[in-house]
Amino acid sequence: MMLQLGDIVNDLKEWKNGKALIVRGKGRSFCPGADLNMVYNMLDSKQGREMCSFMHRTLTELHRLPLISVAAIDGPAIGGGAELCTATDFRVMTERADIKFVQALLGIVPGWGGGTRLTRLVGRTRALDLLSSGRTIRPEEAVEIGLASWIIPTGRDVVEATTEWLQRYTRGRTEVVRAVKNVVVAGTELPVEEALAKEAEQFVNVWGGPAHVEAILKSMKHKK
Repeated sequence: MMLQLGDIVNDLKEWKNGKALIVRGKGRSFCPGADLNMVYNMLDSKQGREMCSFMHRTLTELHRLPLISVAAIDGPAIGGGAELCTATDFRVMTERADIKFVQALLGIVPGWGGGTRLTRLVGRTRALDLLSSGRTIRPEEAVEIGLASWIIPTGRDVVEATTEWLQRYTRGRTEVVRAVKNVVVAGTELPVEEALAKEAEQFVNVWGGPAHVEAILKSMKHKK
């Protein structure tokens, strides 16, 4: 699964016409965590470092893609699955979904960037609570603390409902949607001066473009 995810993210980096991405699991599960038998056979520190490095890089690249991304969680997201869902821009959950950062219960800590992203999402105190206890986060609490954005109504098709929900962010032209995401990534990851320069660069890229011209002409018509 890790290698497949890495390949998918590499393919998405080459997808120049995309606006959005939905990450979901197979069936009624999002990602129930690692196969413990596999983990037991990888207890060597070198193997742990290699896996950590690979998944850290993969999820960071997923997080930085110029696509509006959402994790559609329709079941358990445990351990590595919990880390995976923090690498998307948004998370939506069904009533039967839950999120559990169980790493501390297994004698480790998040190693794929999920601890850092969780802290930025929910704040220091809540992140410490969730990471230390490994307790279950139900949809209602996830929305309350800002970890999830929406609870998918019972009976709705998960992909259909998530796609519909995403449309509020993807109505604009592709180049504008991608530019907005690039601005936000820069603003959260780069030093201030570099982020400001990146924002200016994105502004210049879309200034006078089709979306800009169309919007100006439409506004001028409304004012007549």
